[in-house]
Amino acid sequence: PLLPCTTTTTPAIMPSYRYTRSSFPGLLFHPLHYDLVFDVLPETVQVTATQTYMCMCEEATNEITLNAHNLNVKSIELVEVAQKLGPPPSGLSARLPDFVAYKAAVDEAAEKALTPLAFTVDGDARTVVVTLPFSVERGHEKSEFVIRTVSECTPTHNILEGLYFDYTPEGAPQTLITQCQQYGFQRIVPCVDRMASKTFYTTTIVADARYTSVLSNGDVPDTFSDENGFPQPRSIDDVFGSAAGVRGRGGITLRESGEMERRVTRYHNHKVNMAPYLFFLGLGNYEVYRRQVEYAHGAKFMLELMCFPGLVKREHAEASLESLNDSVLWVHLSCGPEACEHVQEREEIYRLIGERDELLRALAGGSLVSRGNDTLKFVKDAAKEARLAEVRARIKELFGAWSEAGYEYKGKCYREIAMENSDYGGMENVGNTTIISSRLTPSDWLVDGGYIYMEGVKVHEFYHNINGSQVTGASPFEIWLNEAVTVHVQREREDVIFGHSFMRLRILMYALAPGKGPLAEDRSPISMAVEPAGFNSTHELISAMTYSKAPEFVRMCEVILGRPKFVRALENYHQKYAFSNATTGQWIAEMAALAPSNVDVVAMAKGWLSRTGYPTLQLKSCEYDAANKRVRVKVAQSGFEEHAEDQRYPWVFPVEWSAVRAGEDVVTGVYVMDAAEGEFTVEGVDAPIDYVSVARDWSFFGQTSLECATQDELVLRANTETDPINRFLAIQNVLDAERARLIRKMVARECSAEQVAGHVPALHKAVLSDAAIARGTKALLLGVAESAGSYAEELGHRYAEIARAGTAIKQAMSDSHAPELIHAMIGAYEASQASRGPVSGVGDRMFVYTCYGVLRAGFFAPSALESRAAVEKPLEAVAGAAKKAGHDGFDVVAFLKKLLSSRFMSDKQFALRAVVELPDCVLSPEGRAALQMETRDAWTVHPIGCEQYLTSISYTDCDDTPRLIRELMEEPFFNMNLSGHARTVARGWSNNPKRSVLTDDGLALLVYLTGAVGRVNQMSAYSLVTAFSVVDKLEGERRAKVRTAIEDALGQLDPKEHESLHGKLSALLASSS
Repeated sequence: PLLPCTTTTTPAIMPSYRYTRSSFPGLLFHPLHYDLVFDVLPETVQVTATQTYMCMCEEATNEITLNAHNLNVKSIELVEVAQKLGPPPSGLSARLPDFVAYKAAVDEAAEKALTPLAFTVDGDARTVVVTLPFSVERGHEKSEFVIRTVSECTPTHNILEGLYFDYTPEGAPQTLITQCQQYGFQRIVPCVDRMASKTFYTTTIVADARYTSVLSNGDVPDTFSDENGFPQPRSIDDVFGSAAGVRGRGGITLRESGEMERRVTRYHNHKVNMAPYLFFLGLGNYEVYRRQVEYAHGAKFMLELMCFPGLVKREHAEASLESLNDSVLWVHLSCGPEACEHVQEREEIYRLIGERDELLRALAGGSLVSRGNDTLKFVKDAAKEARLAEVRARIKELFGAWSEAGYEYKGKCYREIAMENSDYGGMENVGNTTIISSRLTPSDWLVDGGYIYMEGVKVHEFYHNINGSQVTGASPFEIWLNEAVTVHVQREREDVIFGHSFMRLRILMYALAPGKGPLAEDRSPISMAVEPAGFNSTHELISAMTYSKAPEFVRMCEVILGRPKFVRALENYHQKYAFSNATTGQWIAEMAALAPSNVDVVAMAKGWLSRTGYPTLQLKSCEYDAANKRVRVKVAQSGFEEHAEDQRYPWVFPVEWSAVRAGEDVVTGVYVMDAAEGEFTVEGVDAPIDYVSVARDWSFFGQTSLECATQDELVLRANTETDPINRFLAIQNVLDAERARLIRKMVARECSAEQVAGHVPALHKAVLSDAAIARGTKALLLGVAESAGSYAEELGHRYAEIARAGTAIKQAMSDSHAPELIHAMIGAYEASQASRGPVSGVGDRMFVYTCYGVLRAGFFAPSALESRAAVEKPLEAVAGAAKKAGHDGFDVVAFLKKLLSSRFMSDKQFALRAVVELPDCVLSPEGRAALQMETRDAWTVHPIGCEQYLTSISYTDCDDTPRLIRELMEEPFFNMNLSGHARTVARGWSNNPKRSVLTDDGLALLVYLTGAVGRVNQMSAYSLVTAFSVVDKLEGERRAKVRTAIEDALGQLDPKEHESLHGKLSALLASSS
């Protein structure tokens, strides 16, 4: 799956766990086939599951234990059938049984006789123990056997695991969808619910005939589809040979449904064995759009986009399918073991695919997308058809250069399905990816970050078909293995679309986010390793460690191996463990086999995956040796010294470096750090250099301290670094040093005469005026984060002083060059409004927001330093600065109103927050409220617009924010059962610790949200734990108040019902005692 946004929280280390490594021994019973019949009525769903198992036990037993969570198990029976499936197939060359013939044989046997079996349900253990009438063991003549369970599950609105209710169009039957990651399948049917229990499925659904879409994994067989391949439900009598209430074919008895007409749909998931957490069932009324994928060698399959009716414009649906189509082809052509080869052929193929599709569009009347059950109608045009044939032939010829291409989808159809309510932003379900509706397509309501997410989630979930589905981690401890490589590939695709520097900077800035970023979380008192000692809920594994730290580990492996060997090792892994499960050790072994002989990848992996924390690289010295034309570089690392003795060893990580002179790279290379101290030599340097740039492109998950750099060198690096990542870090080093100095003065109350050092605004102005930097990258470089910085980690909890120091720095920047900022901001705004498409204007808009943030501090915020005079008449002051820049008549409130009426949702969302945060001297409370209410009424009529309104208000930063959030939660459109609503207010408020932790009303709101959100959905409340986690750094009265607040939050939760969240807070309280 993919998380709904980049903010994640660190799961807590618990004193005891529901699950440890010992909870996942080898399978005792391996499922070979699940034949599921879903009998769907509005209140409950009855599932008749005919399950074929093979006993893998070394000792004889007459019991099989199934997982079952909150199920009403009605009966379990034995089906005695002569036909056998044989051992579970695995590997690319495995021969698959004829499951259709097998199902017919089992149905025939079930019609003749079903033998009731005794069983015991244990609700606390979430199991059903079934007693067999015979003993079985591996190799025994009855080691393969068939049982049938009949059970009922009850969908809900707020338990987003198993089968639950989702957004339903007016007048339609209630939408039902499933979420089986990680243990949702056992909420649907008694089963062996393990990642290792991969099997094949035949799924039959009996449901209200008014559903326009009835979906599951696999392909619809010909007997249930029309001549165009579209699903064609059949009558109950036709399929089962009897009416509901009467025992029919296969010994199945369906429940009676009164006046409701029901129809039957079937799916065969007979090609790819599938872990239970990937099972999907969906019943709803969607607006369906289709587009065919055509691979370079000519193979084709259908893409389907399932949208909520009336909420998506056709143009946006078409754009979404084009993006998905492009990502599918990119995975095939630009991934795989030959990703570094065939550069010219690949470029030519992409160009010809563009021409091929334009020809097809022309022949199809302008669009390759069909709607509903319509099919494309192609006109006759001999010239275009001839050229199309030539292009296809040439593409195929060029593709002949490949021996092994990237992943190729083998199903008939791949769907993306809108969902409104989920703990995940996207979830792979083998052919049926569910995506939160606000990120399914471009739209008038989608912010820029949402569009970036939309592109990423498409390739992420599709790539899971090979990494996670075709090859699956052996247990939840390998969830990182499913996700990290997939995120790594996703990032490569995002680099193609949005640019590497821009995306890499976003990743780094998120990692460095104070208090809540992955680096901060990884050193928090409740952090857990990528592969932890244990867990209580698999939701705890869907964390920043899985989605940020682990992908960086994968990237480090690629840097060390080099890309050609890395993609070869990855392909070896995918081939060796195809259609089976793999462990961390097996993935590492494939990397180690192609790694340089001097790098111990096994030891490297142990350090990164099994312990918390990260290294800090210290640049100790750089000495130029003129006689030998070399530079000797000495480095050291820290970050492992305080670990337990068995984990107290240095990290192994790559350090990409460059010798830089006059803003140009002289020599570049990679040094692998594997000791507490190290040294490397830069050869072939014929003249002194300015400095050595280390850890370029953030080459390892950690931080770098330039200990040997003087203040002048730091400024030089900030102005001349050739690597955008290190230029950003160099700028932040300068800001950090000044911010730390100011914070210490503030803490000591020695700040009355202080001023911001002049080199800080000078550096900001230099970057602002650097025409060589793209606006998007420049926006990230110019940001002033609310953090203590690397120079003052011990002050990281001083949120009030951090904010004050940041304001002081912004005010110095504004005082220095406000006219230039205004001119640059207006220029970027005009460029953004003229841009076409969602990608081209992203950087311009980000730049506008960055400039405004500095100007807001400069003109509207109280002076942060006593030595700075207050700004009198701020509106006039802004207008005066604008006039100097040639923008006479500029009015900041009018400018914000223009943003509020922009055609870009990012502008609107930013402007609403900015308006709400305006001081009374700029816009009266009545004026702010009027604009807020007008915006609320316009946005909340649409589900995605409602989400954006919630986000804007929840992330405001002003004295009114606690009141605004409480009022927000009382609005009729706010729905606590929707994870997107609950998660937004929780994340918004926990994102503001200077108010949520350090003020009494803020802390009261934090406690209230923990109970209100956590009782409905624990995962939505995880971010609130992060806000509380600063307790161990606080002192005196505030520490005592936060501890009391944690106790109050615990008092609102049930230790059993809210096991995961209660455990996190309990561990936090214990760690701060």
